[in-house]
Amino acid sequence: ASALEEEAAQLDGYFSDAPLDPRPKYPPLDTSFNRCVVISNLPKVPDSKLDKLRKVVLKLVTRIGPLASYDGDDAATDDEPTSFLLPFDQASNSTVGCAFVEYESAGDAKKATEVLEGYKFDKNHLLKATLYTRTEELREIDEDGDFQQPSPEPYKEKPNTMEWMEDSCQRDEFAIRYGNETAVLWND
Repeated sequence: ASALEEEAAQLDGYFSDAPLDPRPKYPPLDTSFNRCVVISNLPKVPDSKLDKLRKVVLKLVTRIGPLASYDGDDAATDDEPTSFLLPFDQASNSTVGCAFVEYESAGDAKKATEVLEGYKFDKNHLLKATLYTRTEELREIDEDGDFQQPSPEPYKEKPNTMEWMEDSCQRDEFAIRYGNETAVLWND
């Protein structure tokens, strides 16, 4: 018992009387994905050109707004944040042709879709940018269901804005200028 008393004496003052709460305090989880953008129609490049493509796309998306960053994220580097993903297919040894980007705010993500939609990446690739929430909606569409073609609106004739220039007798009007005089005449 004396060894136990000696150990207790050594640890005296080491333990705190404050209650221990083992549950960490995490921020609220955002499950909306409204800050995520899917960029498609990127070039499919082999492994040798992957780093160059990654740098070009990353430079393009960071000009629009700051990418999301997370505290304690050891995988993130300055060259490759974890909020940017450029998938690579090992079987075909090339990229898939799309990228996933997460911005700090939903406003930046919306701005990115507006800026990148139809962006001429190179002479053969026009980018397509879609919010991830929209791609989820498109995935839920039932392709096997019956397609109901919408009925067209009835034709409405638009008013003729040039009516004031037309002649009821179908004559042509022309102008002749000589000296300081101008004459407007009809041709029958």
